[in-house]
Amino acid sequence: YQLDLLKGLVDIYSNYLQKHPDKKLQYQSMLFGFSNSLKAFTGYHSGLKDPYLMAKKIDFEQNFRNTINSNPELKKKYGNIWDELAEFQKEKAKYFHKVNVLNLRARAGKSLYFQVAADLIEYAEQIKLPDEKRAPRYKDSVLANTKARFLPKDIDNEIQLALLAYQLEDMKKAFGNELKALNDLLAGQSPQDAANRLHNSTIVFNKDEVDRLLDNPDEILKSNDPFIKFVLETKKLADDLSKKYQDIQQKEQAKVQLLGNAIYDVYGTSLPPDATFTLRISDGVVKGYEYNGTIAPPITTFYGMYDRYYSFKGYPDWDLPERWKNPPAEFDLTTPLNFVSTADIIGGNSGSPLVNKNLEVVGLAFDGNIESLPGNFIFDDTKNRTVAVHTAGITEALEDIYKATRIVKELLNGKIVE
Repeated sequence: YQLDLLKGLVDIYSNYLQKHPDKKLQYQSMLFGFSNSLKAFTGYHSGLKDPYLMAKKIDFEQNFRNTINSNPELKKKYGNIWDELAEFQKEKAKYFHKVNVLNLRARAGKSLYFQVAADLIEYAEQIKLPDEKRAPRYKDSVLANTKARFLPKDIDNEIQLALLAYQLEDMKKAFGNELKALNDLLAGQSPQDAANRLHNSTIVFNKDEVDRLLDNPDEILKSNDPFIKFVLETKKLADDLSKKYQDIQQKEQAKVQLLGNAIYDVYGTSLPPDATFTLRISDGVVKGYEYNGTIAPPITTFYGMYDRYYSFKGYPDWDLPERWKNPPAEFDLTTPLNFVSTADIIGGNSGSPLVNKNLEVVGLAFDGNIESLPGNFIFDDTKNRTVAVHTAGITEALEDIYKATRIVKELLNGKIVE
């Protein structure tokens, strides 16, 4: 479901930017975010379908479970974890899609129609409360500012309409014909036709009408606007489904923690703990790997960067800033730029320093290669690599491209230069 959802969003923003290249600054980061998420989920999914990786995972789990079940004390404490976790996945699958489509105030990948409607309803409900019980943005002292900024500036109808049609289609997939409020919204039309009709009939993008409702909050909860009505009619269902899903997640998390205890009881410190954003040191060696029928080198240089720029000339993804296009004569293109190592980056290490055996900083981690994504559930160093920018590349760029010589001296000397 998530793969299909992300593919659709990438298509919407890609098509829009192809038609409107002048909007790149406004929407490129959104497209990049969805593309990056799609890449990540595709990598996770490919790992789950990889017979070699899954065979290793299954073998580990079977041996682990056999060890647990062969010990009466461990079996009593941990024996049911796997069955319980499997049941939680089935329960989550029943609710996830519906919870997601009814999360109408999510900013990413959703149209503004439902968001503005939900914001109006929240506004009306908050204004009923005494000032001291209101959320911060609705208190009297800042209310004028909240009202002035209520509608986003420069709403783009074209992309909002595309997102609305996609959102309605997603709702239809989640609920079929079982949700009356959705049936009323679609009125027997296709998601695209319904989106066109709703766009022309709603007041949620009309600043004058929205301002009028903000001045008369009692009218909001009585409004016949299709989006306001839908949010009001589905609010209880959305809250109930969300609570059920969160309850499952909390129970699941408790069992996952118990599973971590079981791993420690069986393997002790011979296995590293799961990547949970806790402070840790991950060790590895600088090493290339098989890639696209050849070998990916362990270290790349600035020559490689310029090769990509000139080989893909005209492709924006490979473009360089102006100051990089004609480097000064003293800029050494043989300087190492990036390198890969077998250190495990999964779980969040971007920006972390890489040190050698002498504890000297030699790089800055910024990503994993595409083959590292299955590391979300199993580590295999055949191709899984951390990608880091080399300190030599950093200092070369700072000194010769950016002319930041003081910073270079500070980095190399380890103290502030007078």
